[in-house]
Amino acid sequence: MVQQKVTSLYKPIHSLHSRKISTFYKPFSYHTSSHSSSSQLVPSSIMTPDCFAVILDYLQDDKATLHSCVLVNRMWCRLAVPLLWSRPFNLVSQNKLNTIERNASLIISTYVNCFSDLERQRLIDEGFDLPLNYNKPFFDYTRYLRSMDAAMFDCAVQHWTKLNSHNSGCWFNTTAYMASLAFKRTIGLKSLNFTHMKDFSIESLDLSSSSSQALSKLSSFELIYYPTHSFFKDVTNTLNSIFSILAECATNLIDLKISINKRCAPPIDQIFRLIKSQNQLEILKTNEFWSVPEETEEFCAVLSTQAKSLRWLEFSEITYIPVELVRVLMTCHKLETLEFRGFDSLNLTSSSSLNNNYNDQNITNYDDNFDDYRLNIENLHVFRNSLPSTVINLLSLTHSQNLKKLAIEKATIEIIDTLQVYCPNVTNLSLCTSNSICPNHALFSFAVQSYLVNSHLERFTLRVFDEFCVDFVRDIVSTIPNSLRRLGLDFDLSIEDLRSVLECFKVEIHTLELHYSWKMDLQDFVDVINWYSEIINRNLRNVRLYLQDAHLNKDNSNILLNSVEKFRKNRTLVEKLVNENLCFEIVDLPNIPLS
Repeated sequence: MVQQKVTSLYKPIHSLHSRKISTFYKPFSYHTSSHSSSSQLVPSSIMTPDCFAVILDYLQDDKATLHSCVLVNRMWCRLAVPLLWSRPFNLVSQNKLNTIERNASLIISTYVNCFSDLERQRLIDEGFDLPLNYNKPFFDYTRYLRSMDAAMFDCAVQHWTKLNSHNSGCWFNTTAYMASLAFKRTIGLKSLNFTHMKDFSIESLDLSSSSSQALSKLSSFELIYYPTHSFFKDVTNTLNSIFSILAECATNLIDLKISINKRCAPPIDQIFRLIKSQNQLEILKTNEFWSVPEETEEFCAVLSTQAKSLRWLEFSEITYIPVELVRVLMTCHKLETLEFRGFDSLNLTSSSSLNNNYNDQNITNYDDNFDDYRLNIENLHVFRNSLPSTVINLLSLTHSQNLKKLAIEKATIEIIDTLQVYCPNVTNLSLCTSNSICPNHALFSFAVQSYLVNSHLERFTLRVFDEFCVDFVRDIVSTIPNSLRRLGLDFDLSIEDLRSVLECFKVEIHTLELHYSWKMDLQDFVDVINWYSEIINRNLRNVRLYLQDAHLNKDNSNILLNSVEKFRKNRTLVEKLVNENLCFEIVDLPNIPLS
């Protein structure tokens, strides 16, 4: 009976328009049974505000539900408003009446109404048409700002300026003024994102005007900046200021992502200082923003200061992997995931000894003995790798007993052949290839089959960029081990090919992930899925279909776009037609991830 009462507490959350929910606020109480001398905790059918606040945290991405919560009563409103306005620019979307920019500018209008009379007067003096008589909001919404998307904020301010300013020649930096007030009023940002920024926009969000209170609670910071060539020299001081202030005020980052064009002279010392100043950095994603081997050594030394807390490391477009980095990685005992997005070679030698060869495009391994180096990681992702030998050398560094998840973008026969040696315990494998990487489909299929037969995979994803013989696809899926529970396929398969592949696939998986092909018809696809789940695999529970706007088959790009749009328009119809026992999901992704 107790279980039934506890479960019933959460049912009204799914129907938030019900006025009965407003009776939640009675405390839990102890009731002593007359038939027992001991006290028993019997939960009432009423929920406390603290409990409901915890539940609302799980709905912070659901804007519609939070809006409904605001309308219930005063207590619900006070709990929901801070969540609804904590990430306003992340939740903004386009609708039939307004564009994303228009809706974002409405947020700025609300912020302006929260400003003091003196702050509003400054805007009026600069040529903005603001009403003198207006209704002051009940809440100061700027206080609740926790996540700042700089690009969206700048876009929203610019659009608001066009709608409200009659002084087109004004040199007043509206974005900088708005940002300074937002940083001043917030009780603390948790996420700050500088991505997709235009050349001059980054100067508008100068952190020098922000208080230490605004940045002291920051847990996530992301900066991706690749300015045009003409703006390289103008951005140095701005970047230097951003990283210098963060190093002083934001010392509790959990997630840090940096990607900067090295040709714009990024403030390397200040970036290193920011990394070194962190107390418990868990996720670091960076590109090679430095230029000389000495700075590579310094980066490795800085990275070692976070060795006790790092769990995820990602490196993009690095020239080579030096021995100093490998040694630091060996000391990161909590490191779970290591990801490389483009590197040319693996060099087990000191960076300083490469001074004379740094600009040489044919850098080779100076020491081929990898026995002294072992990386204790669970997940390894390798994308945009150039040579198979570099991937094989990297695999040889991993501790074969601990590696569980492996994703390789440019999988060759040589790489797959080594998986049996270095990756015998992998349970999650993602492979991607193409005709240019592996033109011999028969040998590639045989290599994959040889590995699958002796594997214990639980999840397997195979993606081929070009046309691939369906016979080889059938051969591969026919050797998949019985331990598999999740299968992902991305080929240009026709409906007939998909049916023939699934027909020879006898493993009873619970999740099937497919990537939409321009050759698929909507109704035929639904029929094949229903046939497979009812006749071949009755244990299937989840089907996920990925739709992508961009496709590698350029000749059929227009056909694909039309087919994808048809799927989107008929999304509800497709979901209704699929077997009712299945959880069917259509996922819109511009770029399908390998893993």
